Amino acid sequence: MEILEFILGVIEATAWPAVVLVAVFFLRKHLASILLTLTKLRYKDLELDFGRELRELGQQAEEAHLVTEKKRESRGGPKEPTELLDEAEQLAEEFPEPAVAVAWSAVESALIEAAESHADSDQHREFSPSRNIKFLADRNILDRRTLEVLHGMQRLRNVAIHERWNAFGGVSTREAYDFIRLARGICGKLIPNQ
Repeated sequence: MEILEFILGVIEATAWPAVVLVAVFFLRKHLASILLTLTKLRYKDLELDFGRELRELGQQAEEAHLVTEKKRESRGGPKEPTELLDEAEQLAEEFPEPAVAVAWSAVESALIEAAESHADSDQHREFSPSRNIKFLADRNILDRRTLEVLHGMQRLRNVAIHERWNAFGGVSTREAYDFIRLARGICGKLIPNQ
């Protein structure tokens, strides 16, 4: 009798976890699509909210007097920041994460151009964005608020690209457009005559 009671106890203890595992297995495609639409996640002290951080950066950009309006004229040449930003806007509707990456590429391009305009050589094309940001900050070309916006945008770009398949869940189309607007503001400040 003890063996039967033991087996019954094991079955009772493992029944609900087994049902949950079977349900997750059969609903895995639906659960994956739901998880990919998340733009906010909270677990204990960890909270990821792309939209909230983007709004905060937008406020900082306004305080730093960054121009965030789209300018239609481009100076020509391949892959100018304005062209990259236009490409990002075309991507944003269907591919928001790549749109964020392309918009950040425009910022990187503007950082290179701004650093080269204040340097003796064109070596800044080989530098990382962080190094070009530091170069411009060390020469007081970038104010504190602009630096905060740049660092925040860089962090959000990394979240959008590298954490898409993790717990984050992706960037909405609206958030991609907001990120592009911030990128236009940064590019306008880095290259004023663009």
